[in-house]
Formats: sequence, structure tokens, C-alpha cells
Amino acid sequence: MNPIRLTEIAYSSEWFLAKLYPALKHDEIKDLFQLVSVGGRQKDVQSVLERIAEIKKLKEKEKAEESNYAKRNNSAETQSLDSIETRLRENTLDYFPFESHGEEVVLPTKMFENSDAIYICTTNVTHPGTISEAIKAKKPILCEKPVCIVLGKDGIADNNQLSRLENIAQTLYSDAIIIDAEHYSYKPSSMNFYRNIEKILNGREVVEIRGEIIEHDSPAKDRVVKLLSQESRTGLLTDTGVHLLSFASNLGYRATPIKAEHGMFHGKCQESDKEIRYNTETATKATYELNADTETPNRYIRNGTMFYLTVEKFGQYSGMTKSKKLNLNLSDGSTLTINFDDKNGNLSETRDSPDGLVGTIITHPLTPGINSSEYVNILKEFERTIRNPNQRALTDFKNSLRTMKAIYETYIKAPIIDQNNITLKYGNN
Repeated sequence: MNPIRLTEIAYSSEWFLAKLYPALKHDEIKDLFQLVSVGGRQKDVQSVLERIAEIKKLKEKEKAEESNYAKRNNSAETQSLDSIETRLRENTLDYFPFESHGEEVVLPTKMFENSDAIYICTTNVTHPGTISEAIKAKKPILCEKPVCIVLGKDGIADNNQLSRLENIAQTLYSDAIIIDAEHYSYKPSSMNFYRNIEKILNGREVVEIRGEIIEHDSPAKDRVVKLLSQESRTGLLTDTGVHLLSFASNLGYRATPIKAEHGMFHGKCQESDKEIRYNTETATKATYELNADTETPNRYIRNGTMFYLTVEKFGQYSGMTKSKKLNLNLSDGSTLTINFDDKNGNLSETRDSPDGLVGTIITHPLTPGINSSEYVNILKEFERTIRNPNQRALTDFKNSLRTMKAIYETYIKAPIIDQNNITLKYGNN
């Protein structure tokens, strides 16, 4: 079986360099895909080599200042840049410049002449424009999350990009493949649940969901400051809330917001004496009602189920413990926990005994074939869907649009520009 020839758009993307490029070299992936070309904004290969040298200097500087996690990412990015640089010099990797005009991009048609699939790593705001261009090539597409943004530069909910993608979804050719690289859906515990859902639920329904992603990031971190801003049109729901809401979307359910409240970090932080003020949400608590779409074949989640979502970027300032999990309350009184941080991928199920003294704990072990790296799992899913186009991917395009619609409607329900909705306090505000 020949490897799938892959074209990557935006070679300097942090997540491509830190996560996906290393995954392409993994033992389970290296024979499935062959990276044949990359795209960027530089005019030629020499300009790319100069840009790579600049990025590597920046990464070395950041390594001395960042946390261990960031240092690992920076090291991975530097190694990826070294490899890309070597391949460009050896002419074993093609480079194609593309144009960027605000939200729109222009991709050269010859970029796709020697490729079988496309991976989009451009900035969030350009995803719809890049998807629109890539669709012309009629090649399978893998796009970094989120597939679009739903905020304007003024912080007001904006569905122009979402509507554009919804129109595209209605007119796609029958065998089109567009997959969202939303990586929490491909973590070992998540895949264990999706792959074994019939066996695990065994006729039971999910009747309540409580999901949380509580991080202890630095409010002063340059990357976070640039990302969570009205300028980038990205709030924490867009960046992180997608991971929790995707759970319902992947199963074919619509999440309708009932209520929401947000927080915006304002004040001094432990890493800097400088006053830091965010102008988009850095924390959100929201409640959704879940109902099956008409195309949903099986009812795993009872219609009308409540989904309680909590996302916090700087949980150390609100006294919240780090956590990344979903608790699913089932119709028989059991609680199934999907722990996203569990690299072993085991699922735990608890049920209180009738006497209220001793609880029963059931472990659902990880199914063989699921990797501990979600990025390896993403690429395996991409390859599987390309080889079997009649099988929809877990994070299919339509599923992702469901998620983004729920986020857009949350911003409509509780606008972040309305101070009445900013009730979660952080820092010194």
C-alpha cells in the first residue's frame, strides 16, 4: 500500500512543528503518510531558510524562560524545523508560497499536483478561506481546530464564517473528506469510549454530563496573551471549550446554551509585576441542553440532558485544581469518567451500593490499537477515512460545525462585552 502524499499549509505553525510533524515520524504513521510539500508566506526557499533561522533563535530564547511543558514543545519545534530545513536543502521537500489577504488566502494549484491530502495549519481566522481554496483541489482535508471563529474584533458574536462553512457543507461533493484535528477527541480515554460505546453503555443512556478543563497557565505568557484576545477573535470557549462540546457533537447531538457566565483575568500575576488585562474570556461556566439531530441513528444521550461545562485558563487564581475530564451520569445511577490526562486510556465507572457504604468501581481497559499520543490517533483516523471514504471520521466537518454553532449561540446568550456576564473574578479585578 502506497503512503498518502501529504501537503501541509503553514509550515511555521507551532502545533504542526510540536505535535503533528513528530507524529508523522512515529512507527505507526511513517509508512502511512509521506510529507511531500509545505506552504508558507515567504516568496522562495531561501526566504524560508532565513525565516527558520529566526524562529529557532526565538525558540532558544523562550526555552530559558518557559515551563517544562513549553520547553518540551520548543525542543520538538526546533527539531522539526531542523528536519524541514535539511529536507528543503536536499530538495526532498517541495515548498510553495501562498498569499494571505486578511481572512482569505490564495493557494497555487500546483501545490496539490503531487499530493493526495491536505493538512491546514494556518491561523484560526483564515481557516474558512483556506478550506474554501483547498476544496477546489478535491483532496481530503485535515484542519487544525477550530474550523472557524465566531467572534468579531469588537468581541461581539459573529457567525459570518460559520454560515460560510455551513453553506459549504451543504454543497460538498459526495465523497468529500474534511476532518477537524480537535485532539481531545483522539486522546486514549476518549477513543476507548467512542470505539466501545455500545459495550460500555450496554443499553444505558447518558442523563447528565459535567465536563471541565482547568489549566494553571501563566497569564503573562506571550502566546496566551496573543491568542486570547479580541484582536485574534479567539476566546477560551473557541480555543478550549471546543474540546468538551465536541463530545456531544461527535455523537450527533446539538448543544443549546441555557445560561453562561464568564471571567476575564485582570491584575498582576506570579510571573510578572506588569498589570495584565484580557479583553476576552479566560474562564466560562455554561449550561447546555442536549438533543439528537435528525440524522443521529442511536440515542446514547437522553434528549433534554443537561451538559455543565467549566473551562478556566488560570485556575490557580480561582483556587481550582487542575483537571481535564468528563463525568457522564448514566440512567442506572452509575457515573462514567473520561479522564483526558490518562495516557493509559482506561475508563472508570462508579456506582454507589444500595447500603450507601461501599461503592463499586469498574474499569474499562483500553482497546488494543489506540495509541497514547492523540496526534498519532488523529493521523490514523485521517488515513482510515481516506482509505474508506464511506466511513465518516470521528471529528467530521459537520460535527465540528455543530460545536462551533453551540459556541456562537453561547456568545449570543451571554455576550462577553456585557459586564453583567463577567461574574467570575480572577487576579485583582
